[in-house]
Amino acid sequence: MSIESAKAFMEKMTKDQEFAQKIMAETTTESRMALARDAGFHLTAEEMAQATEELTDDVLDQVVGGGLVYIKR
Repeated sequence: MSIESAKAFMEKMTKDQEFAQKIMAETTTESRMALARDAGFHLTAEEMAQATEELTDDVLDQVVGGGLVYIKR
């Protein structure tokens, strides 16, 4: 598990619309995280939150446009 994996996940969300739609079709954070793990992204909600904090505004705009996975803190 790593922040790098979380960043890679968010990058895939911005570049792969089908993947992003599949993730966003899930109704809970837990089910979205499970799909991410099934796709090979080994990350935790905390790592996602930390990686999100490190992103630039431009990248965040792209991720939000692609359907960012919302992580409750």
